[in-house]
Amino acid sequence: MERDMFEWLQLGLLFLIVFMAVAAVFAFFTRRPEPVDPELDDQPAEPSVFTHALAVPLTSARRPTLQKELLAAGFYQRSAVVQYTALRTILVIAPLAIACLLALTAPRPRMTPILAGGAVVAVLCFAVPRLALQAIAARRQRDIERGLPVAVDLIALSLTGGQGLPAAIERASNEMRPTYPTLAEELAIVQRQTELGSLPPALHQFAERTQ
Repeated sequence: MERDMFEWLQLGLLFLIVFMAVAAVFAFFTRRPEPVDPELDDQPAEPSVFTHALAVPLTSARRPTLQKELLAAGFYQRSAVVQYTALRTILVIAPLAIACLLALTAPRPRMTPILAGGAVVAVLCFAVPRLALQAIAARRQRDIERGLPVAVDLIALSLTGGQGLPAAIERASNEMRPTYPTLAEELAIVQRQTELGSLPPALHQFAERTQ
């Protein structure tokens, strides 16, 4: 009886640790990312050597897809791909390592179920970051779509009043920040890129970022 209880406590500890890891991932992804201008971010913070070591190299076909998903979710840092892959590696390794440690202290009949449970949890944890990324991107797209009519009206009013286009976009961004912060940050990036270059490339990059 005591042995069975000890084994259940082991399994409970495994799933508790994994649950905390998954919760940490959702907290990381659902936090409000700092607005970073992809064009003006000349000196981004480099990931640590440990992060690079954990980052699994991506294929040439997979990397552009992941970069688009990260952009759609609002992660514009150039190191976002490395950080994402390193985080996913940790989530996969953690349940496997914990399951191995628990299996070493468990009776032989329980070793296989514990290892199998760790493998199942590792597969689930591999999918969690991708699901979180897609959920954040979908939420950002909804926020941007709701704010676009307001942004168009504000820009049109500013142009009618004699302001230039960059100034009109900047005004719309400032006025929309309390109600539509996601779109306001995107408009601020468009405005700065327009001042440095021209409007068509800025709008094209805006479309690529927000999908």
